[in-house]
Amino acid sequence: MTPYLIDGLQQLGYQTLVLGAAVALLLVLRRPLRCCWGARFVYAVWILVPLLMLAAIMPSSPPGRQIRAEVLARLSPALPPAPAPAPAPARVQPAWPWWLAGLWVVGVLMTALRFLLLQRRYLRGLQPAGPHCLRGTAGSAPALVGLWRARLALPADFETRFDPQQQLLVLAHEQVHRQRADNLWNAIAAGLCVLHWFNPLAWLAAQRMRADQELACDAAVMTLYPGQEAVYGRALMKAQATPGGLHAPLPWSTWSSVHPLVERIDMLKHHRRFNRYPRAGLALLCLLAFAGIGTVHALQGGSVDKPVFYDLQMDLSFTDAQSLTLQSQPRVVTEAGKPAKIILGGTPQKPGPVVIEVTPRESGGGAVSIAAEIKMKRADQLETVSRPRLITGDGERALISIETRDASVRESLHLYITPRRTEVLGPPARP
Repeated sequence: MTPYLIDGLQQLGYQTLVLGAAVALLLVLRRPLRCCWGARFVYAVWILVPLLMLAAIMPSSPPGRQIRAEVLARLSPALPPAPAPAPAPARVQPAWPWWLAGLWVVGVLMTALRFLLLQRRYLRGLQPAGPHCLRGTAGSAPALVGLWRARLALPADFETRFDPQQQLLVLAHEQVHRQRADNLWNAIAAGLCVLHWFNPLAWLAAQRMRADQELACDAAVMTLYPGQEAVYGRALMKAQATPGGLHAPLPWSTWSSVHPLVERIDMLKHHRRFNRYPRAGLALLCLLAFAGIGTVHALQGGSVDKPVFYDLQMDLSFTDAQSLTLQSQPRVVTEAGKPAKIILGGTPQKPGPVVIEVTPRESGGGAVSIAAEIKMKRADQLETVSRPRLITGDGERALISIETRDASVRESLHLYITPRRTEVLGPPARP
């Protein structure tokens, strides 16, 4: 269990590196990209963060290939070997992976609970005002609440605080949020913060993404209502509010206690110049996506794509039905995931009474997964009698023991295997 736990922690660390690199890059490029293509383009670029993190766990990625290999290995049919005494005392499993995993789980649960309590606290301050509308307290800010059936939450003093033209622009702003499913992206950002609660870059990315989300909505509204920049600017200043004393963004709502008011007002002065060369911006976005995915795959490509070989030192003993014992100490080097064949008492053209195929695989955390297929001769035909599987440590001895007892055949086989990882295919290394 511990090797798989270590694998999970390594995957979490790999995800942290990908997230940190992507966020750092976007924070550097955010302002230059906005100057060239505007706020809507910058908001679209944030899709690279979940895209790159998804690429890091795809089957074609380095960790994904390892996970896929383990899954395929475990899905193959196997017959457990007969119980036998262990050749060596059991390894003492380290405790630090359990402590680290426990700390991460506690942080995930506490962060998720905090988000849920904030959302519940905000919803308790809203009252139904129609099939698709809610009413909040006076002085609160307009927002879109919900994921699949998002509803518009308006303050109780919406009609008195905003004049008719400002009301039209505010409603258009929330409608843009609805059309682009911004609450879904906010929920994804909150999920990343939950999983990476320990990473300050995850929280900073969520904050800046939501700021760019508001800027993008402002730019879209100004495109629909040109010449209304002054009216819209006054509406933005009136909309700044903190309902119920909340001071954190909600997971599936467009409301946030921190609005980039200065940036939003400044954007209204220059939004018209950002509509040039849209195809160049789309080409740049695609280029960033392909370059980012390629970089993610190259981060660990060198260590995973390089073949891994195992030096298998074996001690084989077979006793047939006539109590004749054959012994051998074969030693082979094979690539991880590829079988090595051992023939006892024969040749490939004329195999003896026992043929064994041993396939080692990396199992993470320094462990080695060994799958074997054992064939014995029955009436001049080789038959598979067992497909045992075991996990042992690199350089640690493991035992496969099979004993058949029936009226016609009484045979026993004991196979000790000591796998050692080696970097290149060559002569077996000395123990």
